[in-house]
Amino acid sequence: MEKPFKICTLIDLIKSLLELVGGAVLIVIGAIRLSAATEQAERLPAAGLAFLGGIFVIISLCAFYWLSSFKREHRNIAKNYDSKMVFKYGILGIIFAQMPTAVCSLVERSRYEKKQKEERPSAANELFAETRPVFAEGYDAESQRIVRIVPTRTKTAYQTRGIEDIGSKNNWKGWLYLAPVIILVAIFLIYPLINTIFISFTSNYKYASGTFEGLTLTNFTYILGLTDKANGAHEAFFVRYAIPNTFLLVIITVPVSTILALLIAVALNSIKWFQKILQTIFFLPYVTNAIAVGMVFSVIFDDKGIINFLFGSDTIWIFGAQQYTAMVPLVLYIVWSSIPFKILIFLSGLQGIDKQYYQAAQIDAAPRWKVLWRVTVPLLSPQILYILITSFIGAWKEYTSVVGLFNGPGTRGKAGDPNMETIVYYIYENLNDNTSAAAAAAVFLFAIILAFTGLQFLASKKRVHY
Repeated sequence: MEKPFKICTLIDLIKSLLELVGGAVLIVIGAIRLSAATEQAERLPAAGLAFLGGIFVIISLCAFYWLSSFKREHRNIAKNYDSKMVFKYGILGIIFAQMPTAVCSLVERSRYEKKQKEERPSAANELFAETRPVFAEGYDAESQRIVRIVPTRTKTAYQTRGIEDIGSKNNWKGWLYLAPVIILVAIFLIYPLINTIFISFTSNYKYASGTFEGLTLTNFTYILGLTDKANGAHEAFFVRYAIPNTFLLVIITVPVSTILALLIAVALNSIKWFQKILQTIFFLPYVTNAIAVGMVFSVIFDDKGIINFLFGSDTIWIFGAQQYTAMVPLVLYIVWSSIPFKILIFLSGLQGIDKQYYQAAQIDAAPRWKVLWRVTVPLLSPQILYILITSFIGAWKEYTSVVGLFNGPGTRGKAGDPNMETIVYYIYENLNDNTSAAAAAAVFLFAIILAFTGLQFLASKKRVHY
């Protein structure tokens, strides 16, 4: 019976030695952490606490060994007593072992704050040494104004805690990065705009040589049919055809195409199967050549084309048609070719709307038309504003659809009256022969587009929700 007891004692002794080594390792780790966190002058108090924590760890381990031996001799007496003692000594050991780290952190924090207090007055005296006014900041009840102290001495660079912000000195890098774009915009946008405005005020400007006979305001009155030129030429087509045709295309095609694109986008967004395929099909007209599509429409709306065959009609839609009859295929062509881009924009906006709005509407049992009007449209208002602005600008500059459908400014091509002429078509027609009038028409169109865009931005302040 003694041999097993000696073996158990040997095992407990080895176990205790290992626990003592573990306690020593804890002391070493505490000392290493202490030396890394503090300086030489502040190491002794924390080192004493570390040593005390290590002692408590050793005491707890020895208590565990003693209690384990005591339990073997008095199994019935110390059955539950050893676990409580080990737990208590172990907790005390862990707490005192971690106290050096906490003390080191507090010491480092106090040293950092002390250092900051020593450095702050010098920086403040150096940077903000202005003479302060006698009055204080705050709200002045007599004058009903908020008083703020503004220094009278300005500095070339803003500094904070002794570090100079040199961002203001490196602005040339930003301008260098923007230089290619700025050069392109200046050459192809700003210069042509300024040059066109200047040409619109010149008399008999020669496009080839760049010469003119003087400055005048009669170019604007001439295109509006109010005055004649010196040679007796009178302009009637601009007011009679160009302005009304362009205005009709703007007020019809933009709302119709926007509403149709919104409805199609909502329908496509709700479809789970073949969504990408349908999006590709609807986007195809946008990447198709405009002149080729116009030729296809001219064949469809021919007097012996598909439309007359399906409806059993003999209406003349294209060649030799009346002005407002020919507007029907022209409007359909513009709407069909402008819808794809709008669908793409609306789809991207719809996919960014949070689904919780629709779930809340579904809980309230709101009908679909009310969800569309009360939820979808307000949340898509930024995209709708963008579409309306770009669509109005594009409709005012309509040109390629007229060329593609009619091959000229009128329903009889280049012969007869230009009854399908738009403002941009008028500009291209008179660019070589009457450059001053063409420039005046361009400035007139620029003013109209600018006014419409400004009105849209004003209306968007109350209707657009970002």
